[in-house]
Formats: sequence, C-alpha cells, structure tokens
Amino acid sequence: MSKTPLCVDYAAVTEVLATDPAAVARAWEHRTTRPTVRGNGRLMIVAADHPARGALAVG
Repeated sequence: MSKTPLCVDYAAVTEVLATDPAAVARAWEHRTTRPTVRGNGRLMIVAADHPARGALAVG
C-alpha cells in the first residue's frame, strides 16, 4: 500500500465508497502501526474534546 493518501477530500471518499466499497477494508488490512507506548513506558492521554480539558488548559 502506498503512503500517499487515496483521498484528499470528502468528495473523493464518497467516490471511492461508491465505486469500490472494499477499498477501506483493504487499506485497513495493510496499514502499519507504531508502538503505542515508547520510551519510558508511560502513556499520557489528553481528553481534548471533553470537559476535563479545562483542567489542562487545552482549548
């Protein structure tokens, strides 16, 4: 799978879904992921779209 995005806007997404519905499943199968936890083994999760964001002064 190419690193180049298949769709650059919503119209392109609509076109792909209409003409090749299995494209999303194929892309999902071939995706690569990075490790979730790196470095010191700690993971920080920020609730950026949640009322808790005020506690972190985000937004």
